[in-house]
Amino acid sequence: WETVRLGRSVGRCLQLGRQLEIQLAEVAGTGNVVKIQGQKEDHRALVRCSNTLLSVRELFSKRGEGEEGYGLDRVDVVRTLQTSVLAPADRTVLTKSQQIVREFSMSSLSTGTNTTTFAQTADTKSRTTSALLSLYLLSPMPDPTKKKTGKWEPELLINALQDYLRTALTSSLASLSRALATLPTLDRTLLEVSARCQNILALESLLSSTTPPSHPTIPESIKQPANFLLPLLSSLETGSLASYFWRTLAGHLSTKVMEIVNRGGVSARTLRSNKNSVRDAIKECVVRGSQPPAGIGGVKSKGDDAEKTWEREVAVMVGSVVGALGR
Repeated sequence: WETVRLGRSVGRCLQLGRQLEIQLAEVAGTGNVVKIQGQKEDHRALVRCSNTLLSVRELFSKRGEGEEGYGLDRVDVVRTLQTSVLAPADRTVLTKSQQIVREFSMSSLSTGTNTTTFAQTADTKSRTTSALLSLYLLSPMPDPTKKKTGKWEPELLINALQDYLRTALTSSLASLSRALATLPTLDRTLLEVSARCQNILALESLLSSTTPPSHPTIPESIKQPANFLLPLLSSLETGSLASYFWRTLAGHLSTKVMEIVNRGGVSARTLRSNKNSVRDAIKECVVRGSQPPAGIGGVKSKGDDAEKTWEREVAVMVGSVVGALGR
């Protein structure tokens, strides 16, 4: 009987492995899978792969005597499957999902044109949603042997989103620091910074409308979040991603402006003499960047309304630059 049980488990394991190979082949251009001519990328296959990987994990987790996964680790063909199919597939799905999140962009501000079609917008949202769902599903579960807790964070999802915000902030800080030292490039740089914040607003909207999928391995004691935005806001201790972006950027920018002032020379003198125009340009940058891009739900504020809505963010951004220049 034990042999029959193990044989069935090995058979199921191999079946899941084969299913995973087929699903992985549908995600074109990833891993070492040969791309079939004319095959289109199917980003939804990322979610199917993730669910199959969860089924495999669940099988291997049942290691108690008499359970389905008991003794599987002693079977050579299963060990080979783990190293040649399962582990590479896990890495491929994770890498591809992280890449899609990293490349998320919906703002057309920096290109100067608004040629994005409805189909392109829908495809970007759909691709990113598949990546987010995969990262959520593959995030490690809490150790059942440790103290039980009702709180769980989808680690891989949160890390990918925090990396996206960190990259936007780092790029904005570096380009703004250069532009403030060479003012002719400031307008173009501020446009790019506004575009990054618009992308963050678009991502925030997408996260708030994406609900967690059913998770086969999540313990009943853990309550899943209502959407993907809540755990990210909680991890950043903020109520808004756009507000977080402007306030964090302002916090680091004042130091950079002080460095320009302390170095003195032409850059510092030019910045001081153009203080008023720089202040107006930064104010416009914050208001413009805080408007959702085309294809994203949400009411767009105009003129004075927009400035009033984001007056605190405008104040901290303007203060981070003008405040360091003195009177």
